Amino acid sequence: MNITLWSKRSQVRVQPGVPTVDQILEDEVPALVTNNFDSSRLKILCAARFHERKGQLDLIDAFRIAKMKRRGLVLVLAGHVTSRAYAERVLEQVVRYELEDCIEVHTSLTNESIPTLMSECDIHVQPSYAEGLGLALIEAMMMGKPVIGTNVTGLDEVIEDGQDGLLVPAGDSGALATAIL
Repeated sequence: MNITLWSKRSQVRVQPGVPTVDQILEDEVPALVTNNFDSSRLKILCAARFHERKGQLDLIDAFRIAKMKRRGLVLVLAGHVTSRAYAERVLEQVVRYELEDCIEVHTSLTNESIPTLMSECDIHVQPSYAEGLGLALIEAMMMGKPVIGTNVTGLDEVIEDGQDGLLVPAGDSGALATAIL
């Protein structure tokens, strides 16, 4: 299995575990993308900036739990890096759990690329600890995508649990995994 490191300047192939977090994040915030994805898999998207309050670490935990129960899951984490330390922790967790073959991390996005990512996903998940409005969920809902969010102010105003999508407690990876399944 190879990992392809994409940046504005180059494409480099490396063996798993070889790229350091600095290499991944250094080149104007490039994207780490694995290259063995199949369009028949169930694709889960979290479009949110990389920041602790967005809960990507909880989603990776939930994804690992769900993946033990269901094969063919793919997780796409996409957003701008606003906390380098947190983005490093996210990438380290992907490697620690050996999920490089089923998680895509996109850190260099444009406003034009988000709708494409959303259109390609099957489920949109927002595992946030705090939100203002939950715009990404609204956009996913407008595209007819099933959504899962956390029961926090902002998201609970967008999703009526069981009607428009599913709400789970923030920080509860087990409940998030169950909702994904």
